[in-house]
Amino acid sequence: MILVTGFEPFGDIDHNPSEQVVRALEADPPPAGELRLEVLPVVTGAAGDRVVELAVECDARAVLMLGEARGRAEVLVESVAVNLRDFRMADNDGNTAIEQPVVADGPDGLFSTFAAARLVEAVRTAGVTASRSFSAGTYLCNEISYRMLHHLAATGRSDVPAGFVHLPSLPAQVESMPEGTPSMPLDRQVAAVRAILDRLMTGLDRG
Repeated sequence: MILVTGFEPFGDIDHNPSEQVVRALEADPPPAGELRLEVLPVVTGAAGDRVVELAVECDARAVLMLGEARGRAEVLVESVAVNLRDFRMADNDGNTAIEQPVVADGPDGLFSTFAAARLVEAVRTAGVTASRSFSAGTYLCNEISYRMLHHLAATGRSDVPAGFVHLPSLPAQVESMPEGTPSMPLDRQVAAVRAILDRLMTGLDRG
């Protein structure tokens, strides 16, 4: 089973593309492969606890975590997560963090265990712009990615393909923003995630 997570809306925006992609997959799941789909709270600590709990519950053979990268025009496949929580924009419970570790005494950084370059290629083949990224920031997207990768390493399961993918904002989110603010329609984002899932499923079948 593949675990796929998104995030609920946060800040002053009523939409989150990662949540909507998860809902689209719920309504029309891929024909092959079982998915466990969940929308996570934008709450530090709780989101990481939940994603690890889900991976254990469903004995995930792969983990794809999704979130929003406001201001970016393409799908970003993250290659690394850092052991740092540092955000002044409060989460949905009002929490902020300054220079705090995600996991006490954990390594400074952990690489995604999925083949990021191949996933970028899969998205581009589907006709959606994508790039590899080496910084997932220091907000909850990075936090849950680090928590998951740390969990897999600590339990001897680093062979499980896992990592984070950032999605652009939706057009409705940028209507009141300056002209030219990047966005991507939902159907393109869903196509990108389906391409990633197809590639992950193919890899699991070969394994």
